Amino acid sequence: MLPYIPILFLFLLFSTRNVVVGSPVASPAPSASAEQPVYMIFFKEEATQQEKTDYATKLENKVSEDYMEAIMEDDDDIYAIAAVLTEKEIPEWKTSIVEKIESANAQPDEGLLNDKSQIEARDMYYDRMNTIDPRIDYEDMLFLSQPKGLAMDELTDFTYDDTAGAGVTVYIFDSGINLEHEEFTTSPPGIRRGKISVLKTKRSKFGKLLDNPMHDEHRDDHGTCVTDRVVGTLYGSAKSANVKMVPWAWNRGRRWLWGVEREVLAMVLKGLRTIINDIKEERKKPENKDGFFPVLNLSFNYHVDKEKNQKTLQAWHDMIQELIDLDVTILASAGNNGTMSPRVNDYPALFAESFPSMIVVGAVSTRGIPPHFTQGIDDPLVKAFAPGTYGPGRWMRCAAGQGKNSWQDTAGTSLSA
Repeated sequence: MLPYIPILFLFLLFSTRNVVVGSPVASPAPSASAEQPVYMIFFKEEATQQEKTDYATKLENKVSEDYMEAIMEDDDDIYAIAAVLTEKEIPEWKTSIVEKIESANAQPDEGLLNDKSQIEARDMYYDRMNTIDPRIDYEDMLFLSQPKGLAMDELTDFTYDDTAGAGVTVYIFDSGINLEHEEFTTSPPGIRRGKISVLKTKRSKFGKLLDNPMHDEHRDDHGTCVTDRVVGTLYGSAKSANVKMVPWAWNRGRRWLWGVEREVLAMVLKGLRTIINDIKEERKKPENKDGFFPVLNLSFNYHVDKEKNQKTLQAWHDMIQELIDLDVTILASAGNNGTMSPRVNDYPALFAESFPSMIVVGAVSTRGIPPHFTQGIDDPLVKAFAPGTYGPGRWMRCAAGQGKNSWQDTAGTSLSA
């Protein structure tokens, strides 16, 4: 049995999103439609910036800004382009400067999404979300602060380090956050709060396919819950940490509903590039002269076809390497598909094969028993386990994505990571 994660890392443990690939909704464009797939366009190393700029300009004029976007490097060089294309159009855009054009789609991780018992519990949650008393259940907090030699049944209250998270900035790459919730607007006595903010993605010079016009207004249960488990007044175990929410970006009438739309891999690349660029900028600031200590949580899981998405997967891999070279601590959830695959089988957790420093986290109940949904049992890629459920049929509690004092019950390895 693997050891439980040290208390130093408990604030980094979140939950897993199950990704659903849906059909985008959008207004018509000159040569593209919302029903067409999104492709990633990668350039050859010898391609010049001017050649890539000319290519992006021509593509934007052809398909419109709503149906393409250039993902930019920190020096405003074009890294890659995401675009809505038909199969017949691909040869036209496979020019001499293009290395590869491949799908930006990922396969869904069904996991908890199709778990009958959890579907019923989720439906019940939506019926009673605003009637939950958040102070009834905090069993996981008892578990995290359980003294050696003392049984859970003997605990009546929990404690935490008043300075936990101080000096650390946690990047949460997720669906958004409800900044108006009381978990983020009030402070516990004696705790010096860190800053909670939304990292706005930089508008590309070309296109807005992956743009998120909502930014701070973008709220979501999953991202709000993950943030609550880090710095929330009641449920946060590292209340002094700074948090930068990096919202999923999309523009074509997207609506988050237990997953994202088709161009998920394009959004991953844009989000990671945004985070990398921001970390570099933070390290230049005078106030960070004594050090800037970033942590990144990747609380999602994708089935990625290693052949069909080979170049995109390599780009994702290279960004993980770049983050590690920047001394970023990276956590990834093990996955919620344990009934189908006991071992980790999705990305980004699978990158731990290449990067042993990644902390992949599985779930246990507050009695230390792995639930049926968790992946990573007896898997060397998984470094730690932490609460992802109270027990069979008993979900954990956190802030909801709507309202100032609404709550939700949920479960998954996101709550563990």
